[in-house]
Amino acid sequence: MKALVTGANGFLASNVVRELNRRGFEVRAMVRPSANLLSLSGTVSEVFQGYITESRDVMKAVKGCDVVIHAAADTSQHHRGIGPYWQVNVAATLHMLEASFSNKVKKFIFVSTANTFGYGTKDCPGNEDMPAKYPFSLSGYAISKMQAQDLVLGFAQDGRLNATVVNPTFMIGAYDSKPSSGRIITRMYQKKFVLVPPGGKNFVHVADVANGICSAIAKGKSGSCYLLAHENLTYGEFFKKIDEVSGQSRHRISLSPGFLAAMGITGEVFNQIIGRSDLNRLNAKMLCVGNYYSSAKALKELDLPQTPINTAIADAINWFGSNGYFDRKWVKQPIHE
Repeated sequence: MKALVTGANGFLASNVVRELNRRGFEVRAMVRPSANLLSLSGTVSEVFQGYITESRDVMKAVKGCDVVIHAAADTSQHHRGIGPYWQVNVAATLHMLEASFSNKVKKFIFVSTANTFGYGTKDCPGNEDMPAKYPFSLSGYAISKMQAQDLVLGFAQDGRLNATVVNPTFMIGAYDSKPSSGRIITRMYQKKFVLVPPGGKNFVHVADVANGICSAIAKGKSGSCYLLAHENLTYGEFFKKIDEVSGQSRHRISLSPGFLAAMGITGEVFNQIIGRSDLNRLNAKMLCVGNYYSSAKALKELDLPQTPINTAIADAINWFGSNGYFDRKWVKQPIHE
């Protein structure tokens, strides 16, 4: 079988390409013409250069493929409102759906985000039946992914496509060339202090997410969504794990919600003057939330692996080190392939 992976040079998508290689799929990797292909080094794939926002490019990319895994997205955190996200996250998804329908694709998998569902507590984590909750319900990124997700589910519900949605939480691991979520690790390199927000996240190894996505090709139910998740950790607990893996020790300074709110306002002013600040009032509120989820459905239906987050951190540190992001000595544990 042949699978198209969009945004194939991205953190998650490059891991998906590797998992597809391991499972014996032919892979067509769709990337922008200017894309950095470092994360795809060592993979076996047909590289297709094009834009997901151009329907002609999409139609050519999908032609001849049995499976489409649509992972490409604008995940920037500095945009305000849905407007800047709409063309890439929503309109392009419709292009992918229409091309997949026209080419009689056997399986369509859309990579959404966990924040299209409501978070919970560590004792009662969020699941696929819970509606999105504040403050994530106001996020332009999350709203755009929800709109795209609804398009995918619509194609599944009316029988036009065998389509499944996957909703990863916060991913950690190797091949994060941008880096994206890995910045939470690279920014701590050789720092003596780390600022700790009061909230937390669900963390998952990116290789487990890639495994779950590939398992969804055969096992994912059409019209269903699957949270791909693992460990619910406060930020303090996660930073402690980084210290355990790296062998470094940092002073952790706890931030109050009030301080973060003030920093969010400062970030908005900075964004208006210079641009591209990831911190604003909404993102500051997100850092105060225990953003916790359950992987129970994916464990049952997709056999989602649950690799320890310490291993994910070690894999990330080793990959960054081996590719010149920082000194390779900054690690205690071996990388696991």
